[in-house]
Parts: sequence; C-alpha cells; structure tokens
Amino acid sequence: MKVLLISLNFYPEDTAIGHYSTETALYLKSQGCEVTVIAGFPYYPQWKIWENYQKKGFYNSENYQGIRIFRFKQYVPKEPNFVRRLIHISSFTFGNILNMFRSGRQDVVIAVVPFLTSIFLAKIHNLFYGSKTWTHVQDFEIEALKNSGMAKRGKWQINLLDKIESQLLLKSHRVSTISPQMINKLRDKNIANSYYFPNFIDTKDFQKSVDEIHPYCEMDKYNILYSGNIGEKQDWDLFVELVQKLKDDKKVKFVVVGDGSKKKWLSKTLKGVSNAVFYDPIPMDYLPSLLNSADLHLLFQKKSIINSVMPSKILGMLGSNKPVLICAAEASGLCELINISNGGYCFSDYRVETVLSVVETLIKEKLDGKTFQSNGFMYVDNNFSRINVLKEFYLELTETLN
Repeated sequence: MKVLLISLNFYPEDTAIGHYSTETALYLKSQGCEVTVIAGFPYYPQWKIWENYQKKGFYNSENYQGIRIFRFKQYVPKEPNFVRRLIHISSFTFGNILNMFRSGRQDVVIAVVPFLTSIFLAKIHNLFYGSKTWTHVQDFEIEALKNSGMAKRGKWQINLLDKIESQLLLKSHRVSTISPQMINKLRDKNIANSYYFPNFIDTKDFQKSVDEIHPYCEMDKYNILYSGNIGEKQDWDLFVELVQKLKDDKKVKFVVVGDGSKKKWLSKTLKGVSNAVFYDPIPMDYLPSLLNSADLHLLFQKKSIINSVMPSKILGMLGSNKPVLICAAEASGLCELINISNGGYCFSDYRVETVLSVVETLIKEKLDGKTFQSNGFMYVDNNFSRINVLKEFYLELTETLN
C-alpha cells in the first residue's frame, strides 16, 4: 500500500501532532507500506523555524527511516493571531501544491487536521491520481479559535471556514478523530463514516523511569508540573492566581516546561516568584522521567473550549500515575476522562479557592506519608496502548481501501 501523509507537524518535532503523525507513519512503514510525507519546516512549539532549518531553501527533501519527506518553508508568525494564522495555514497549503505532485501516485492520502487545507491538498491529489482520502482530525481548530477569543474580528471569515471544513470532511472517504466527544461533533456535521482513532502512549517508557528523579524537580519539594504547549487554549489567569496563593510556600515548586504563544506573557507575569520556574521543552525520550517525578499535574483548559480539542498531554499525565488536577467545562471529554480513569480531579467552577483546597490537601497528605491512589496508568495502558491503537487503525485503513 502506498500512503501519503499530509501533516504540517512531523519529525523532528516530537511533541503533540508532530509526535503522533511521525509514530503513525513509522508504524505504517513497519507494516510494509510505502510512506511519503508532506510537511512544513519544524517550528513548534516555539513558533519559530528551527535553527538548523532556517538556512535551507523553501523546498527541502529528506529521508527518515525509509520515509520520504517533502517540505515547504511556511510562514510562521512570531505572535500568532487570527489573521496571521490564516496566512500561516495558507502558505503551507499553497507552497505544498508542488510537493503534492512530486509525491506521485498513492493509494490513500491521510490528511491531518487542524489545518483543514491539508484536506484541500488531499482532494487535489484524488482528482489527479484517483487516490482515496482519510482525514484525521486532531483539533477542530476553527471552532477552537472562535471559542478561545482569537477571532473576535473575523466572525464572517470563521463562519466561511467552518462551512468549507464541513464540505471537505463530507468529501473524505473516511474521517477519524481522537475522542468520543469529537466523534459526536463529526456526527453533528452529518459525517457518517467516522472512526475513533485516539492518541496513544507507550506505557513501557513510564515503567522504565519510575525510580528516576528528573533534575527539574526536587525531592524535598512538592512539585506541581505543567508540561506542554503554553498557548491560547489554556486558562493562564487561573494558573497565575494559584501560583500567587502559594508563592511564599517554600515546600512548593511550580515547574512549567514548554513553549508557545503565551510563554513570554506568563513568565513576565510571574517574574519575581521564586518558586515558579520555566524550562524549554525536553525531548520525548526524557518526558516520562519528568512526568513521573512530579507530585501533581495541572491542566486548566479555557471553559469556552469544550470538545473541539483533546489535549494529547493528558495521556502522559495519567500514565505517570500521579494525581491530575483539571479545570474544564463539565461537559468536556477531559472531565469525563479524569472521572472514568480515577486519575485525579476535574473542576468546572474555575475558582482558585476550589483548586487551592485540593492542592493543600495533597501537599499535607504527602507530608504525612500518604500517596494519592491513581488508576491513571492502568487506564491508559488498557485503552491507549500505542501498539494496539495503531494496529486497529492499520486494519481499518486497509479495509477502507478495499
């Protein structure tokens, strides 16, 4: 089977969509598929073309473990807003039309969304080569932009893009997404050929690093960790409130690991708070050690963002078997996941007093020698195992081509 994967984010990016697209391509290659990838230049999560790619020309070809990669150097805004994101997406799309033809004849094209224009490229390929389109929705980015408040001045553009997205999804031979709630969103758009293809995790990596302590954490502190994209979809005001409440507690250390459009604002806001430290993203190989070393994981998702996204970082947080404290809309898939897994707490009132009460209780329990009994590791091992998820996806993909 010849497979073309269109994904703005790909190796060497090893976080979020880049990680899952790369792992999916590698698995398909391991099953005997001939895999070609159309991607952008690495830029995420820093929102800046990576240094070792900056001097390369606009078009670049690579080979990674037997996978052909065709890249176009897309525009990357330093400070993303609605208009700049549109230019960002458009530059990737129109720049890669040539790469789409360079990829040649394929059996199936997998278009990875949030960038709905990936489907546009796939449909051009279908037209010229007769391939089939499998669209995989990682984020409903248009809805997320609208709900995050980034598109206040572009309502008619958002509505137009939303209609275009629906039409492109309807024209796909198969559409997959990463959570049951997002499957329901597809059904709301009258997408009947949906498939549940969740993000996945290799839990063996967490078992290897159980006894290690990552240097970002301290043995004699209660380490509260956020690791991931520092972007517009999280409620950083609530995070700042919590840090301010505990800034004088010498037993507590807030560890923020990542990058993104809100990092500069966040670090500036918390400047002078001695127990809040910031670090750049770390390689995926070292992430299990970091997550296992934390005493508590935080994720405050904006209340307006209900089920347009499912943060991939949640699987690693649960896999660490440490308590997870989430703030999200009550109807969100995040809250449901935390409740089903018995992996921690999910609150929907967005009151710092509610969060602080739980944090203080967990700190006291640790000082008293107690341990939070999480079922997170077992839950993700049973439901989001890398090998099982990808095996089922491959079987479904081959069936779609028949």
